[in-house]
Amino acid sequence: MSMNPFTAFRWEWNINTVVVLVGFGAGLIAYGGQQQTIKATVERSVSNELTLREIDRRLSTAEFEQRAMLRNNEQVSKTLAETQAALQTVIADLRVIREISTRMEQRLDRQPSGVQP
Repeated sequence: MSMNPFTAFRWEWNINTVVVLVGFGAGLIAYGGQQQTIKATVERSVSNELTLREIDRRLSTAEFEQRAMLRNNEQVSKTLAETQAALQTVIADLRVIREISTRMEQRLDRQPSGVQP
């Protein structure tokens, strides 16, 4: 059986050819599906990164506002303490004025009715 190089090529389908072609096709399909999964995962990761950046920005803003409120609260507390001290002084002065006016009324009540001080 010698092979003649001029004989026509004979195309034969056997089980090995079918198995290899089906396996190759399945591999291509699986590769395409995996690429879609990877693409979707990357898109979700980018979306999550943007969301995390937005959350970080909001948190930084909230921290800044909280610090500003704490400074404001300290100023309000200081002003309140100063106001309370001033109010205590006014209350003490009113007590003195009331005592003086009470004594003056008592003096006027004790004086005879025709005498002027």
